[in-house]
Amino acid sequence: MNPEVRLFLEAALTLNIVFVLFVGMLVPIFAELTVRRSLTAGLKHALLVALAGVTGSALIHLVAVDAPYWAPAIIASVSLVSVSLLRRWGELQGEWAGIPRSLLALAPVSGVQFFIWTSGVSGLDAVIVSFGAGLGYYFGIVIVVTTIEQIRLAEAPWWSKRLGTLLFAVAVFALGFAGFQFL
Repeated sequence: MNPEVRLFLEAALTLNIVFVLFVGMLVPIFAELTVRRSLTAGLKHALLVALAGVTGSALIHLVAVDAPYWAPAIIASVSLVSVSLLRRWGELQGEWAGIPRSLLALAPVSGVQFFIWTSGVSGLDAVIVSFGAGLGYYFGIVIVVTTIEQIRLAEAPWWSKRLGTLLFAVAVFALGFAGFQFL
């Protein structure tokens, strides 16, 4: 298999840092999306995750090569700009559990950049990892929202239609995705 295709598939499925951060999995929960709306909202989120990864990686390698202490500031700046773009696009309005939704979305966006920086990935590989993580994030949002809808519609007792059921289903998905081995 082509090394770039392998890196892309690994970043999208098995090494997807956005869902490894767990907060990325919470975005579809606190965004209160429907399945239809998750297709467009998830695309916005995934696009900004991918572009933030590329932009953050490029800025870190341009500015912070000789001064690595600037990297966290660059990651924070790119993440804040990305989340403010999501807010301008009409996403992440309001609060969830007393926390602004936009604040919760900072973790997935900054997590991709931090992963790329700490892994030492640069150039074309950083672009591939960023878009792989973005694609995996998009599918993750759609899968979690679809699972939430199925849990709500299920003919089951009220106690089995809770967050624990969703987290168990996500754990099963994670085991399935971790089982992919690319040669």
